[in-house]
Amino acid sequence: MNHKFLRITLILLALIPNKVTFAKDIVKTQNSTNFKRVKNCPFCEILNENNPNKIIDQDEYVTAIKKNRQPTKEHPVDFLIIPKKHIENIKALNENDDYDSNLGSRIWLMAKKLSKKLSGSQDFKLINNNGAEADQTIFHLHTHFISTNNWK
Repeated sequence: MNHKFLRITLILLALIPNKVTFAKDIVKTQNSTNFKRVKNCPFCEILNENNPNKIIDQDEYVTAIKKNRQPTKEHPVDFLIIPKKHIENIKALNENDDYDSNLGSRIWLMAKKLSKKLSGSQDFKLINNNGAEADQTIFHLHTHFISTNNWK
């Protein structure tokens, strides 16, 4: 067998994400990819519903959703970017897991995509609360996407 062909094949195989099977507390999703979902988690419930009225945008890693509260004058845009896989917070990320180790860049890319739909300067801020003492109230990793600009 041609060694160059074999080396290219091995490199390509290394780029394909592994499929993972999770524990019994996981809810089977409606799409073709199984992600860890936890019962009684409000964000997992939203992801399972796949409600187009709440979902703004999504890719294979994250979903951007509207928050339940009304926008304020100071922050007319206040969305959440949540991983499709249930992860409690940043401290729970596994650096040996391909999904977890790519998640930060996927959140930032979704934020960039959302910012293109803002009026004006398209400036925004991202906020993560990690742990109860840091005011995290829902223990499913999520990033607040906040802007003083309006949504187009």
